[in-house]
Amino acid sequence: KSQEEFFHIFNFLFSTKKQIIFTCDQSPKNIRSLEERLKTRFSHGLNLHLAPPELEMRAAILLKKAHNEKINIDLTEDTALFIAGHITSNVRDLEGALLKLKAYVDFSKINHSFISKEVIENALGDLIKPQIKNIDINDIQKETAKHYAITVSDLISKSRKQHTVLVRQLAIFISHELTTLSLAKIGKHFGGRDHSTVLHSIDKIEKKILEEASIKNDYNLIKLKLASF
Repeated sequence: KSQEEFFHIFNFLFSTKKQIIFTCDQSPKNIRSLEERLKTRFSHGLNLHLAPPELEMRAAILLKKAHNEKINIDLTEDTALFIAGHITSNVRDLEGALLKLKAYVDFSKINHSFISKEVIENALGDLIKPQIKNIDINDIQKETAKHYAITVSDLISKSRKQHTVLVRQLAIFISHELTTLSLAKIGKHFGGRDHSTVLHSIDKIEKKILEEASIKNDYNLIKLKLASF
């Protein structure tokens, strides 16, 4: 009966040239319980796949939601990026992480204007991927350069060779993940590159790790070697 009513409502809106937008976590054709006539109606429209938000967008969402009245905790861009780098699924999970962080901060009577990465790790321990502690950024540079058979000088140089750029971006990504350095400080260690360049590198490698098995394998091997330091 619900689908019957829905069908008539859809037809009415469609016939009166109204804009109709539906969202779902799967394609309509894959919903077994959905009647064929509804699947047919939906297939006549524009079907788009919405990918999960990228790192920079996830961080922006966290910053916006952190400062609303319901949560009201003071995240910096770096701490928002830290959380966003570990929670990559969807906005609902980002909101859940913020609520959990707020509960921890309130319970521990921590100043809302001083939320460090250490506080975040303690609050979101089960949501944050295990991290290697106290890794020096110089070691990250050396190990990444060694893995790809280039020099550290090449790594931090102004070279725009495709291979060198990739290695540099991966080293920046790992540095952001395994150190507590800000984006600006990471940039200084990589030839004085600015905040936006560092953020661009993080975004690029995050995508490549998801899409390219060889990059993911290199990333894991480098982290494995760094774990023994």
